[in-house]
Amino acid sequence: MCSSQLRFARELGCPKVDTTDSGRVYDMSKEDVFKQTILNYQECLKWAGGYKIIINVEPHGPYTGYCLYAEAPFHILNLNI
Repeated sequence: MCSSQLRFARELGCPKVDTTDSGRVYDMSKEDVFKQTILNYQECLKWAGGYKIIINVEPHGPYTGYCLYAEAPFHILNLNI
């Protein structure tokens, strides 16, 4: 799903997209959801680089206490506290 959303942003001429850290999943532990979130972002960052779109992560969801930081040229962590 990430690739089609980034492609659409590229077609619109949007250089950045915003997202939150994740939604709450009741049948998974917080740690498992966090691990899956990291895997999802890693996959999305591959597509973001291909489309030259920056993913701006705003950690305002239930996992704000965790650090969603990645060393990637198309990733920004927005800490507008």
